[in-house]
Amino acid sequence: MVVALLRWVVQDQGLSRVERLQLVRREVTAELGKAANGPDLLWWVGGLAAAALVLLPLVYWIRRTIHLYRWMEALRQLGLDDDEVQLFAQIARRAPLALLRQPKLAPHLFDKVAHKLLKRIASDSKRDVTMLRILALRHRLPFRDAPALGTVEAGMRVHARASTPADAPSVRADVVTSEGNVLKLSLIEEETGPPLIPGMQVVVRALLLGHTCETTANVRHRLDGTRPRLQVDCLAPFRKARLALLDRIVSVPAKLNLVERLPSRTYENTAPIAEALVTRETTVGVNVTVRHARLTFGEGVQLVAGPLSGEYVAFDEVATSRDQSRYFLMRVSSARRDAAIAAGAGKARPASGRARGRGSALTP
Repeated sequence: MVVALLRWVVQDQGLSRVERLQLVRREVTAELGKAANGPDLLWWVGGLAAAALVLLPLVYWIRRTIHLYRWMEALRQLGLDDDEVQLFAQIARRAPLALLRQPKLAPHLFDKVAHKLLKRIASDSKRDVTMLRILALRHRLPFRDAPALGTVEAGMRVHARASTPADAPSVRADVVTSEGNVLKLSLIEEETGPPLIPGMQVVVRALLLGHTCETTANVRHRLDGTRPRLQVDCLAPFRKARLALLDRIVSVPAKLNLVERLPSRTYENTAPIAEALVTRETTVGVNVTVRHARLTFGEGVQLVAGPLSGEYVAFDEVATSRDQSRYFLMRVSSARRDAAIAAGAGKARPASGRARGRGSALTP
């Protein structure tokens, strides 16, 4: 009905644009007023609405699944391990499409989705372990504000470690040349363990712009000489290395400046201050017990607690009661954190069994 009417209006060249619109409105109103067209119109409207309710969520789910699969493949090419990729898939499976359709992830949106995953975990111990795994993964993801990690140059000191078996020792090496995605490495010493043979996949590490970075690579061939040499084909650009999330129990009284909140009195210009107690320190943040204050997810605060002082963001609410609440605060910046990264970037992997046994499981 409507198609035939529009075709007839278009074919009539003697009408202006306004006259055509008025004619269409009159004819459509007249057709809808007929009793015989009422059931047919309701049937078509209901059918279109039902189809939209079924097809639109299905199309949205298919698009999100495709984007999630592409992200998983991209993270594998960046050198992330399978457990890291599976954890990302577990987090992003219920994420909005806006998180996955961009070339780089939005950090706040990822944290919000991860926070929802943590809230669904009932067990405190499992939730704590999952939170540490998420924070280790967060260190490796390509966020929008992630700085460029530089390139490899001749003379740079790197470490090569066989990816299988996982406990293979590191082998120190110097970069001889770097052309495109090909590295020529000169081994300094060869420790006990499986020898590096052609075809073996290795993990090459370097210190770039103050960050310990790594990439997966394949050994091409071995050259004879006074010092063994390897030619390595890089499979992916350098990314940040896996983070060793060591933690320790502490008891440090602290002040918590709620910098994102208005003062209680209108004529003051100072942020409200809450009493707090730092009960645990990790590589990426602290656990605090806050008295008479409730923090919201993503709220920025300033912690005044001696060497632990710095800027933090509320990442997870561990427990809450009437008088006090416990939170995990993710560290944004602190002088001690920056100094620790610069000093410990070139050190070997820490020994296992530290601080409740979590550091060894998450250390590369």
